[in-house]
Amino acid sequence: MKLKPLHDNIFVEKDKAAEQTTPGGIVLPENQNQIPDTATVLAVGEGRVLADGTKVVPTVKEGDTVLLGRFAGIEVNWGLEKRTVVPWSDVLGVVEK
Repeated sequence: MKLKPLHDNIFVEKDKAAEQTTPGGIVLPENQNQIPDTATVLAVGEGRVLADGTKVVPTVKEGDTVLLGRFAGIEVNWGLEKRTVVPWSDVLGVVEK
């Protein structure tokens, strides 16, 4: 089965945070990292229809790496996989390679 997002939602898989260590060798917990999260876009919805009838389509595509706010999106379990559903408006930017 394939799961498809509706409207202007996107499905992403958050990248794993790298473990950070202080110069003294202390390992910082993951929740102490203050950098925004990056994620890989897995699926994109078709867009949202505005009140005047125009359709606004998200400008991200599958495979893009996006920058998200720290608490953006809702995590869902789909089978054995953990995915995050994010409204397109919560995407801060696209990481260009």
